[in-house]
Amino acid sequence: MENRSEPRSLHYNDVSWVRFPGASLVESTGDMTISAVVESQNTGTGGAGILFGSGQSGYYLMFGVDAEGRFHVLQKDGRKLVSVHSATHPAIATHAPNTLTFARRADTIAFYANGTEVIQIPVSDKVLRTRGQSGQPGIGFAAFGIGTYAFDTVEVTGPQ
Repeated sequence: MENRSEPRSLHYNDVSWVRFPGASLVESTGDMTISAVVESQNTGTGGAGILFGSGQSGYYLMFGVDAEGRFHVLQKDGRKLVSVHSATHPAIATHAPNTLTFARRADTIAFYANGTEVIQIPVSDKVLRTRGQSGQPGIGFAAFGIGTYAFDTVEVTGPQ
């Protein structure tokens, strides 16, 4: 993903369906987890990461990292996009790729960078009730701010 001119812009790609190797059935990602290696080359505030919810419906939590080793949690609730929390964390590599994932726990989402839990966020009922094509919350990728953002080694796993 690349953004050259809109510093407040967030771009996303929802992953609503997946077919696992050797399977003929296509499954909804509503109860699945995504892991991706992301790399950010950003100017100012920006980052690349993963999302839980639905970008298309406008209800999600995004966990991203930037080139300087900061993480950012953004929440979209309809038309309102807010920064939930931003900070540095020793598990996040600077100017290098980072592996991001999450784990859903009852009414919270735990976000991880490089295998280390970074932050837990309460999940709103709106995100949990988001209905996309699959009828369930989903997963996806997202990037925000001015920069170039790369995604690699993506893994989608079933319910844990």
